[in-house]
Amino acid sequence: MIRRLTIKIALVVAFSGSTMAAEDTYLAKSREIRGGQAPVEISVDITDVDVLELIATGYSWGQAVWAEAVLETKDGKQTRLVDLTPLSVKVGWGTFSVNKGPDGRKLKVGGREFTHGIFAHADSRVVYRLQKKYTQFKSMVGINHTAENRGKVVFKVLDGTGYELRIRCNKARACFSRSVMAELKGLLKSSYSSTALLAELADYEESFDSIQKGLQSCSAKELEKAEEFVAFAREIYLKKLDAPLLFVKRHEYWAGHIYDDYLTWHPGGGIYLIENPAAPIDEQIVRPVIDPTTKETLGEGVYREPDISYDGRRILFSFKGTEKGHTSIYEIGIDGKGLRRITNPGQDCSGLKPQAGLIGHGHHDISPCYLPSGRIAFTSTRTGGHVMCFSSYIDTLHTMNTDGSDIQCISVNVQNEFDPAVLPDGRILYGRWEYVDKTALYLQSLWTVNPDGSNETALFANNMAKPTALLDARPVPGSRLIVTSLTPHNGQAVGAIAMVDTMVSKNSLNAMTNFTPEYPTEMDQGLRRGCCDPWPLSEDVVLIANNDSKHGKHGVIELVTRGGFRTIIHRAPGITCYSPMLVKPRRRPPVKPSMIKPDVPGTFMVHDIYQGMDGVKRGEVKWLRVIETTSRISGIPGGGRWWNQAFLASWQGSYDIKRFLGVVPVEEDGSVFFEAPVGMALYFQALDGEGRMLQSQRTFLQSVAGVTRSCIGCHVKEDNAAPQNLGRLDAALGKKPVRPKAESWGMGFIDYPTMIQPVLDRHCVSCHGGEKCIAGGIDLTGGWTWAFNISYETLIKNTLTGFLNCHNSSVRTAELLDPRTHGSGMAPLTDLLLSGHKGKIKEMTRREIDLIMAWMDGNCNYYGTWNYTPYATCNVIESAGKNLAKEMHKAGCTNCHQQAVGNDWINLRNPQRSRILRAPLAKSDKGLGLNWCRDRKARMLDLGLVNQSHQPPDVFRPAKRPAPEPGGRPVTSFTDTTAPSYQAMLKIIQQTRENALKTPRVDMPGADIIPGKCRTLQAISGPAPAENNSVLLSPRF
Repeated sequence: MIRRLTIKIALVVAFSGSTMAAEDTYLAKSREIRGGQAPVEISVDITDVDVLELIATGYSWGQAVWAEAVLETKDGKQTRLVDLTPLSVKVGWGTFSVNKGPDGRKLKVGGREFTHGIFAHADSRVVYRLQKKYTQFKSMVGINHTAENRGKVVFKVLDGTGYELRIRCNKARACFSRSVMAELKGLLKSSYSSTALLAELADYEESFDSIQKGLQSCSAKELEKAEEFVAFAREIYLKKLDAPLLFVKRHEYWAGHIYDDYLTWHPGGGIYLIENPAAPIDEQIVRPVIDPTTKETLGEGVYREPDISYDGRRILFSFKGTEKGHTSIYEIGIDGKGLRRITNPGQDCSGLKPQAGLIGHGHHDISPCYLPSGRIAFTSTRTGGHVMCFSSYIDTLHTMNTDGSDIQCISVNVQNEFDPAVLPDGRILYGRWEYVDKTALYLQSLWTVNPDGSNETALFANNMAKPTALLDARPVPGSRLIVTSLTPHNGQAVGAIAMVDTMVSKNSLNAMTNFTPEYPTEMDQGLRRGCCDPWPLSEDVVLIANNDSKHGKHGVIELVTRGGFRTIIHRAPGITCYSPMLVKPRRRPPVKPSMIKPDVPGTFMVHDIYQGMDGVKRGEVKWLRVIETTSRISGIPGGGRWWNQAFLASWQGSYDIKRFLGVVPVEEDGSVFFEAPVGMALYFQALDGEGRMLQSQRTFLQSVAGVTRSCIGCHVKEDNAAPQNLGRLDAALGKKPVRPKAESWGMGFIDYPTMIQPVLDRHCVSCHGGEKCIAGGIDLTGGWTWAFNISYETLIKNTLTGFLNCHNSSVRTAELLDPRTHGSGMAPLTDLLLSGHKGKIKEMTRREIDLIMAWMDGNCNYYGTWNYTPYATCNVIESAGKNLAKEMHKAGCTNCHQQAVGNDWINLRNPQRSRILRAPLAKSDKGLGLNWCRDRKARMLDLGLVNQSHQPPDVFRPAKRPAPEPGGRPVTSFTDTTAPSYQAMLKIIQQTRENALKTPRVDMPGADIIPGKCRTLQAISGPAPAENNSVLLSPRF
C-alpha cells in the first residue's frame, strides 16, 4: 500500500473548478509512466474519503488510462469505477470516455487489453463522490496504445475533502476582482446613475484585500461576502437583459469539421423565447416559438441559426428534417404564427447529382440573415463546388428576395463561408475559408462584402496563422468592435469568445480581447466543448452559449464580461442551449445600392504596385499575371485522401487546379488598369521583365460587372506609409483598361506530365537519367512513382522550384510573405534556365522556359486537370519495393544500403533505366551502367518532403546535403545485364509495369479517363425586387 503523502502546492485560480486548496493530501502518486510501457498498479486506502479526485498530468500525448479501477468496501465487495457517474470531469484533449480509447476501441496499455476503465487525456481531473462507503481504491494506470511510444504521464489520487467549498471559492474569485469592480463602476456611472449602488460598490472595494485573502484559504466567512458581491454584480449586469431572449435548444452537432456540421443528424429541440431572462432560472417564463409541440411546426429535426428582423417581430431560421435530407430556410413570427418556407434546395438543386467521392447527403441553405434592403443573405451549397481537402459540398454567400425568388450567388469562393451578419454601414460581415497557396487548416478569417457581391475586403486575420477560425462574428452595437468565436478547424465550432478592434490591427493578436481565457486566443485543433454564438450587449458585456463540461453534460446560456464576471442565464434539462439574442427593434443600416452594370466589364485598378513590395526596385515589375483558382464539381478517385487532398493535385503544395488567364502590362509609375472575367476566383502575380515572379497575391478576389475595384499596391502592410501623392494621374488611368493577353507559352491549365515532362525529355533527360548518366544524382525522367513521377519528385525534394509547402502543418504560409519568397523569383531552377545551364540547353526555347517558370509560379502542381480515373495512385509499386529489397539482400547491396527502395530507384516507364539497376552496373555495358556503388555505408534514404512547418518560408532555402565520402572501393554488383540479380530485379520492375498499366492513373497510357468539370458561375446581375418585398420590409427604427 502506498503511504499517504501531504504535499503543499500553490493555489491556481481558474473558473474551471480544477484547482486545489492551499494544502491538499495526495493518497497516491505514480512514477512517470511513458507510452508503450506496461501498466502500473495503484492501490490506496480510502477509508473515510468522501470525494475522490483522479489526476493525470503530462499533456503531450498524455493519453491517460485508469484501467480495471475498482472500489472495495470493508467486507470486500467491489464496485467498478465505470459504474459510478463522475461529479465533474476535465480533460486536456479529446473527450472523457468509458471502456474505450480515442479510437473507439478497447483500452490497451503496454500490450495488455482491458475490459473496463476510463480514458481521460492529461492534463485531466475526474472527481467522484464516494460518501465514505469504501475503504480501498485499486487501478492499473498507463498510457493508451494509440499514443504508441509517445507521452509521459504521472497519475495522482487525491482526497477531495472540501471539494465543493474550493469550487465555490474559485468561482467567487473569478468574479470578485478589481477589473469587475472597475467595469461595474463605469456601467453605474454611464447607464444607471445610482448613488446608492455606487456607495455599496465602494464598500466592497474597501474590503477587497481581506476578502481575497479569505478566498485563498477557503474561509467560509469571506466566501459569503464574496458571493454577496457576485449577487450584487449580477443584478447590475442583468439590467442589460431588458427584452425577451430568443434561443435555440439542440444537441451538439459532433461534426468532423466546423464547415460540415449541417451533414450531422442529432434531432431535438426547437426555438424558444424567455419572456423574463433577468429572473432566476426557476422563475423564468419560457415558451416555444417553434418545436414539435407547437401548433405551427416542422416536427422533429434540427432547428438552427435564427436571425431577428429589424422590427423584432419575425425570425429566419434553418431546418433539417431527416438524416439524409436537405436544410431549408423558413420564417416565422415571434408569436409562433405565420410559418412559411422560403427555400427548397432539395427541389432547386435536383439537377446537381452527387459525384464519385462526395461526402455527405443533401443540399443545404443555412445561416439566413435579414438585409437592410429587405432581401436575405445566407450560405448555400447550391453551386455544387467540393471542398478540396475533404470532398463535401462547399457553402458560399447567396442573397434572395424574402419570398425565395431571385437567388443569386454573390461569392466565387472555392471553399466554405460562414455566418453572414450586417455591419452598421450596410456591408455584410462574414467568415471566409480559403487556401490559395496557403495551409488549408489555419485560415478562416473575417471579410466584408457589399450585398451585390462587390468590394469583398479582408477585415481581420486573413494573414494570421492562429486563431484557426473566426466564426459567429457580429458588430457590437454603438461601437466599431466585432465580437467573434475563436474556434478550431477540425472539431466543433466552439472555443474562445473575443472582441476585435480592427483599428488596432488587421492581423495581430493585439487587436483581440479574450472574454473566456480558459480557452486560448491562439486556438488550434480538436476542441469538442467550448463557447460560441456570442450576442454583444455592449463593448463589455456579451451573451454566449457555453457547453464546457464544467456545466455538466449539456451547455448553458451565459453572460460574460470584459472584466471577467460570468453568470449563467439559462439552462435546459437534457439538451444544450444555443444562439442567445435579445428580441427588440434595432436600427436598420442604410441600404447599399447595387453598383452592377451587367453589360459593362468588371475592371481592376492598381495605383502603385510597388507599395508594399519591399526590396523591389521601381521599374522591375513589368507584368501582372491573372490566375483563376478553379472549383471542382466532378468526382474523385477512390482510395482516400493523399497529403490531405481529396483530389491529388500536388505533393503537399496547392490543392486547386489553376487556370492561367494571361498577363497585363504594368506602367512605369506602377499603375495597372485592366479588365477581368466575372464569375471566377482570381488572384494576381507581379512579374519582372524576365518573367520571374516577384510576388503573388495568395488570396482571391472577384470581378463584378460594371464595377472598378481599386487597391493601393501589392500586399500593402499596416506599417507602410501612405502612398506619396505626386499630384498626377496614374498612367494606366489615362488609357482604356487592357484585357489579359496570352503568355508566350499560351494560357489555360498547366499539366506537368503532358506539358512540363516533354520539355525535360527533350532538353534535360539526356544528362539527367538518359543513357549517358544521371548527372548530380538528379533524375529528370518521367518514370511513374507511387503518386507522381520521378522528375517531379526530384525537383521538389531538392527544393529547386521555389515550391511552397501548403500542408496543414505549414502554418507560417498563412502569413504575408516577402517578395521573392517562392516561385520562379527565388527558384534555383530559374537561374539555371535563364543562364542556359552553361550551354547545355541551347535548344530550349523561350516559350518552354516561360512555361516551366509559370508552372513554378502556380506552386508546382503535378496535375493541371480535374480529369481522373478510378486510380489515383500506383499501388503496385509498393509491393515491388518489398520484392526488390529481398533481391538487394541477395546481391549483397544491404551490406551498405538499408533494406529499402528509394522513390526514384524504379522507372516504370523504362524499366532498364531504373536507378536500382544502373547504380551497381558496370559502365561499359550498353551505356546504362553508372558504377556508382562503393564499399562504404550508404546515406540513409531521404524520402520525406521539405518541411517548412517550423520556419517561415521566406528563409527557407534548398537543404545542403553532405557530399558522399570520397573514399571506398568501387563495387560492381552487376558486371553486365546478364547477372542473375540484375535479371531478377529487372523482371520484378517489368512485371510491376505490366500490373500498373492494368490500373492506370490519368497520366498513364491506356487510362480510361473520367472527364473532370470546373464549376461555372453566372455573373451577378444585381437584385431583382420581389413584388412583396415592400410589404415584408419593416419600418426603419
